[in-house]
Parts: sequence; C-alpha cells; structure tokens
Amino acid sequence: MSPRKIKFMHIADTHNGYSGNASLHNEFSELKINKYTETGENIRTADINKAFAQAIDIALEEEVDFVIHAGDGMNEVGYKNPAHYNFYMDQVERFSSTGRTWLEIAGNHNFSKKAGVGNELFKLGKMQNVIAVFRGLYEQCTIDGIDDVVCHCLPSSYDNSTFKAELEKVKKVEGKVNVLVTHCGVSSIPQYAENESSIVVHLDDLINKEMDYVALGDYHIYTDLGHNIIYPGPIEHLAFGQEKKPRVLIVEIDLDTKEVIKTNRFLNVRPMIDMKEINAEGMLIEDIQSQIIQRFKSEKVEDGIVRLVIKNLPKNLKHRHLFLTDDIRNEIDRCLYFKFDFKNKVELSESVKTKEMDSEEFESLQDGLSSFVNQIPEDPNFPKQELLKFMMPYLTEVLENADN
Repeated sequence: MSPRKIKFMHIADTHNGYSGNASLHNEFSELKINKYTETGENIRTADINKAFAQAIDIALEEEVDFVIHAGDGMNEVGYKNPAHYNFYMDQVERFSSTGRTWLEIAGNHNFSKKAGVGNELFKLGKMQNVIAVFRGLYEQCTIDGIDDVVCHCLPSSYDNSTFKAELEKVKKVEGKVNVLVTHCGVSSIPQYAENESSIVVHLDDLINKEMDYVALGDYHIYTDLGHNIIYPGPIEHLAFGQEKKPRVLIVEIDLDTKEVIKTNRFLNVRPMIDMKEINAEGMLIEDIQSQIIQRFKSEKVEDGIVRLVIKNLPKNLKHRHLFLTDDIRNEIDRCLYFKFDFKNKVELSESVKTKEMDSEEFESLQDGLSSFVNQIPEDPNFPKQELLKFMMPYLTEVLENADN
C-alpha cells in the first residue's frame, strides 16, 4: 500500500503593494527606488508581483493539496490601493479556481487595531475555496476534502496579552495531522528578544503545542527553529541584511507516521547585494577607489540593488571624491539602485558612550526616530505610527540631500 500523504505550500510575508517605503513595524527600512515599468508601476511593486505570480505557478506545478499563507499578504490594508489588491485576488483565484484551498491569516500589516477600518481578508474570504482568518482571535479550520488535517489558525492580534491568551486555546487534536498557522516573533531570534512593539512568544510555547508543523510568518529571513517550526521568509528582497534566497516551502506529511518532508523552491528575483565592507582608515583616495572597483568586479550587479559600506573614511575626504573616476560611475550605472553607506569614526565624550557605540555600531537617524516614537507611552489621542509614517520621508529626504 502506498503511503497516505498531504502536500501543501507554506508561504508568508509576500507584502504585495510594497514600493520601498519603510515599514511602520520595523521589519524593513526605507529603500525608495524611483524607477518605473513601462506601464508606470513602481518597479519594486512589479518585482513583488512577479515573485507572487511565481509562487502561484509553483503551487500549481507541484499540485499541492492546499496553500498556507502565514500573514502579511498585502503590505498595507488592501483597500488603500485597489490595483494592488485586485492583482492579489486574481493570483489567489488562479489557485483556488482549481478546487483546492487557499488558507490565509492576517499578519500585523493586515490587522487594523482601529475601529471601522476594513480588512481585505474579509473580501478574500468570500472567494470560493478560500479560508481567511483575520479577526485577531484563534480559529480552528479544516480543509475541504482532507479530513485528516486540522489547521489551528492564530492571526496577528491586538496586543501580546491577547495573542498569548488565544495561543492557550490551541490544543492538539488526537488522531489528526495538526498544523499551527500563526504570525508572530519568537524570542530566541535576537530581533525579537527585546522588541516590545511586536507580538512575541517563547519557542517553548510553540514546541509545547506538539504540532506536526508550525507555519510561521513575520520574520524576514528563512529560519528553521527545529521541531518543524519554520519561517519561510519573504518572497522578494525587502531590506539589506535579509539576502538569503527568497523561497516558498513545499511540505509533505505522512498521514500515518506524521513524517515531515520539506522542500525549498527558490524564486527567480532581482538580486540584492551587500558588498564586502571597506575599511578606509589610513587609506589614500586612490586606494579607496581601487577597492571600490574590485568590489564591483567581484559581484554580478547587473540590474541589482546594491550597497557598499565604507567605514572610517578619513575626515579630510569628501563623499563626492569617491565618484571622481568614470570607471566607478560606469559600474554604478549597471545597477538598478546603488547606495554608499558611510560609517565614520566619531569621537564621543564618556558621558554619551554606550555599549553599541563602543563597538562603532551606531543606530541610524531613521532607526533612532522609530525608537524614540515607540518609547512614547500609549495614548489613543496620539497616533504614534501615523506620526512616524508622516515624519520618516522628510527625515530620509534631508539625509539624502546631506550626502549629495
């Protein structure tokens, strides 16, 4: 007798509608690229759309029984831009119209804490063969035609305490394959260890649920936490420092033995390259220029999103001196987007030094603004995230002008 198996695709953090704006939730920083496709669409939005269409192609090619999307399907509430949402719905329908189930939960980008604000997953859930869980509370779901599987769905929620109370409701169903689908941080990942603005749980809280598979969303780097608890990461590059190859996961589970087999299906996306850092301390301008050219020759930067960090740049050198050679200009022109990041030595008084400063790792002004705003006590009359969204583009523009 051949083994009885289920096969599904695990995807998360597709962020359709993303255009390079910084995330209010600090998952990714500003990366505005003011270039557009022939149809006038922002080129990064188009990149995300291409990656999402690839993911649907893979689900159809693999003939999966269902798809699990673990949150942040849209980068912001879909009703804000109908064109982005219509594309998303059309792609989901490409899969669901085959008679198989698309199951999606709300991530923090989809979940509105304001009364009267709509949620695009409400409409998505009206589509045939689509299950959408978005009310901030735990729901137990089953897949049509697959009686052996129970999906425990816990979307993003109002706050940490509500989320954890809802997580307590998740109970393993004996005799079934149990899959937990949730959108949160895990405290064993440094990004979440001291992040009070995110919904975060301990890894043991998930392990103790004794699920056969935990489909996570929120973290933007592919991460296997063991015990079949996995973040697939986003389908496109959203920020420097997250350069692991974007993928979707194909998961097969034996219904009798509960054995889990996971297969990576990598996506063909625009390259994002963080070049090897240059330490310019004590170097002549000619030496710095030579190393810049070497960095370009060692990477395939064509049409890519590229960054080069230069630290300890001598104070007597102006930033514009790095662009004096035609060779460097020609290399930069090969990129879709190129950015120099300069980290200079800064003499600080003992009274303002911190552990981070001692190691010459300084928080950017954008991150500093986010940290400052997020430290302000909660006040319903003070919309912190709206204020941050208003202020950030102006700060970024000032800093960019200062570098020119």
